[in-house]
Amino acid sequence: MVKMGFTLPIAAPILFTGNTRYAYSTGRVRSLELRLVSSAAYSKLIATPIDELGRILTEYGYTFPQKIENVEEISVFFQQEKEALLKLMEELFIEPTTAELPLYPHLFRRRFDFLNVATLAKEKVSSQYIKPLNTFPTIPLGLIEPALIRKAIDDERFDYLPAELASTLRDCFVAYEQQSTAETSPQPFIIDTLAERNYYLFLFTSLPTNKFIKGYYSLLFDFMNIANFIRFKLMEKNFKDFLEVYIPYGRTDFSIFKELCELSLEQVPGKVLALGWKKDFVDAMQTALHKGSFVQLER
Repeated sequence: MVKMGFTLPIAAPILFTGNTRYAYSTGRVRSLELRLVSSAAYSKLIATPIDELGRILTEYGYTFPQKIENVEEISVFFQQEKEALLKLMEELFIEPTTAELPLYPHLFRRRFDFLNVATLAKEKVSSQYIKPLNTFPTIPLGLIEPALIRKAIDDERFDYLPAELASTLRDCFVAYEQQSTAETSPQPFIIDTLAERNYYLFLFTSLPTNKFIKGYYSLLFDFMNIANFIRFKLMEKNFKDFLEVYIPYGRTDFSIFKELCELSLEQVPGKVLALGWKKDFVDAMQTALHKGSFVQLER
């Protein structure tokens, strides 16, 4: 891999002695819990005009600008909140992957690198590709500068990037090209789906062996696989297409999805219910299948 000076700076962990770390960490986490927004609060926010959002969010502990001019200002604010949360995690975690970087914040930051890979790959295949300007917005919260990802694409030198990002770029371009040869108008969503899948595969294989953590992600992969399966079913894609985005390590084997693929849209929810999934989830599936809305399913 070519070494280039594009790695983003990471905050060093805070050093403590005795029980002071636990007390400090607990206090910080509990202060964040007080800012969690309830479902009732979300209902209130939905009914609030955009110019009043700042005042309402301030009530829940956010230092939100009192006057909001446009949606871009909201995006900038939440990006700053994410950055502050990541820095706090880096301060509090004490189990490092290397001498300078804690494990979990490292893995969480890497997700933004995968998102930027998807964004810049879509830019490359779009009609808006203008070298060397960035026309698609990236997120500067990862471990790699977006400029390095863009340079790797421009120079066709994916070896500038870590292996997991380089392979994701290749997967995205290959899948998009395959769609281009098979369809008159390929769908860029395949790039987002592949980048998401590759990130979670990287995450799952990088996590320490912990029954709770592995179990959580296995269940998450089931949800993601079913949601992607329904999207492909609605688009009348075949099982081979679905396998490109299928995430292993879930609790539902791919052979089950092959069975589902042979069923009609009306038969799929009943089969999933028979597999032991809860009725609320199956109802959300039916909404997605019949109305094309994935809001309830993803929630």
